[in-house]
Amino acid sequence: MKIADYPFTQEAAEYVRGTGYSLTSLIEKNSFKPIRSRAFERVQGAISGEIQDRQVGKDAEVLAELLSYPIARVIISCLGDQLLVRRYALAEAKLAYSRMRRDPDGILPLAEDLGVHPQGQDDPLRIHFSEYIRAAHRMRSPKWKLVNRDLDDGYLTITREELMRLMEEMVRDKVVKGLPLEVDATICEGLVEYICPIKSELEALKARQKVDLGKIEE
Repeated sequence: MKIADYPFTQEAAEYVRGTGYSLTSLIEKNSFKPIRSRAFERVQGAISGEIQDRQVGKDAEVLAELLSYPIARVIISCLGDQLLVRRYALAEAKLAYSRMRRDPDGILPLAEDLGVHPQGQDDPLRIHFSEYIRAAHRMRSPKWKLVNRDLDDGYLTITREELMRLMEEMVRDKVVKGLPLEVDATICEGLVEYICPIKSELEALKARQKVDLGKIEE
């Protein structure tokens, strides 16, 4: 599993803590501008519906991908809009799903980080029903209903493709957890050049989503 692909994991969080960079330095220093720009891209993905994928290789690219994630969460928190929070979590989950498809060897380690412990290596995999329910609680299609799954000694079978879809939902839950954060006003002021454009785009999105139902008669 490439931790730069999944900055929401425990391993990625430990890596970020190990860098020793303070939030203030990441926001204020010119040398960290590429990280702030990538964070801005991540939040923009919440508006457009898709975060631009980046294949990273160099150490600086890995660092930017990992550190941009907490900065993006700070930007989201400064705005404090629940619609933006939900759309951001969805966009990060979609990005993670596309990366799972690109690197199938990293699926099982990622599953472990998300609290899913599939048994087996190839199709079909086995997963405990309690983990399945936790991951599939938003899935509305009949095929995801537990009653439509073969249950054997507390386990059911799924394909790797189905596992990736379940993990996408779990990433969504993990990203949204804790948002919005409590952020000091001075931190938000330091990110104003990124916050203002996002706020304008968010307002435009909300305006497009409004539907005129016409005159309502009692």
